[in-house]
Amino acid sequence: MEPAVYHVEILLSCLNHMKDRLKKNICELEDYAALGEVQDLSSCQKNYIGDVLEYVHCFWTKHLMTIPCNSPDVEEVQKAIDKFSTTHLLFWIEVLSLMGKLGAGCQGHSGPSLINAPSERLYTVRLSQRPGN
Repeated sequence: MEPAVYHVEILLSCLNHMKDRLKKNICELEDYAALGEVQDLSSCQKNYIGDVLEYVHCFWTKHLMTIPCNSPDVEEVQKAIDKFSTTHLLFWIEVLSLMGKLGAGCQGHSGPSLINAPSERLYTVRLSQRPGN
């Protein structure tokens, strides 16, 4: 099995996990709570986010960046990314913020950013190309 196939499977699993777990106000904080004022934020993170969701949030983009554009799974990946970006993107950003890792969400961790990824890789999430835009 090609390594790219594993990355497709991992990416799709990450997106499915986020789809299943993400929701508005995942840590059930008070409306308009400032993160700096939340008592025991690390406990909230551990109880409501956990290690698996933290991994998924930080590394799904790395798996995305390793999938070649000529992969037979490109259409499936593009559909999954489009679905995620239209239904869960803001919740993903919320969790990254809660974890203090907002900058990590747009990086392939010690790799290039999604914007600067090599052109031969499937890497773009084009929100502006959604149907109706």
